[in-house]
Amino acid sequence: ARAPQPRPKARVPPRSPQVFLDHSAVRAGSAEPGRGAPHGRLRVFCLIYAAYVGLLIARKNYGFWIPHAMRVLDRSKSDVAVIGSSFEMASGAGALLNGFLIDAVDPSLALACALAASATVNLALSRARSLPLMAALWGLNGAVQSLGWPCVSKVFLRAFPDPKGRGMWYSVLSTSQNVGAALVPLLVSAAVAASGDARLAFFLPAALALCMSLVLLRVLWRRSEPRSTTPAAAAAAAMRA
Repeated sequence: ARAPQPRPKARVPPRSPQVFLDHSAVRAGSAEPGRGAPHGRLRVFCLIYAAYVGLLIARKNYGFWIPHAMRVLDRSKSDVAVIGSSFEMASGAGALLNGFLIDAVDPSLALACALAASATVNLALSRARSLPLMAALWGLNGAVQSLGWPCVSKVFLRAFPDPKGRGMWYSVLSTSQNVGAALVPLLVSAAVAASGDARLAFFLPAALALCMSLVLLRVLWRRSEPRSTTPAAAAAAAMRA
């Protein structure tokens, strides 16, 4: 009888190196930049903090260019008060309507666009010479500014998915409103006083907002990729981030 032949051993494929992922990113189907790494979250936090400060400066400058508008238009303070009212009405209407927009687009992109639009409005206001045009432009600024805090909050929650410790960070983030309001008289009034040109009340906030917009586009926003719920796709996205 023929002796039994030994059965060949099954080949075991080599194990691929383990990829450590943020499990919340795997569940979401994509890895968000800045999640899973403390330094990445801190970078996102600092960027959205500075972005909201920039937005505030581009709207709290109102009190510093109103004297310029009164002089150019030869109107009283009660006449130009309609400019401030247009901002509040447009901001309130935008707050009701922009929820659909924020859910439809990347919040980092929407925040960068709001900064760029606010900068453009401030530059246009420096050239405006009629009360209706100024009121329309400042109302447009109110509409785009209403995107600011919802976008900041959404980016924040995306970067800090774990509720533990998030309250402390959110409290610090809310101080950006106070910092922005405090910087306006320090920066804008000092620039206007030093140069003697009231138009710097438009130019300086516009420059700051535009710079922050470019930084956000460069650092935070990236083009959306097709989503997948597989861990392999999430691993690939994390390695590319």
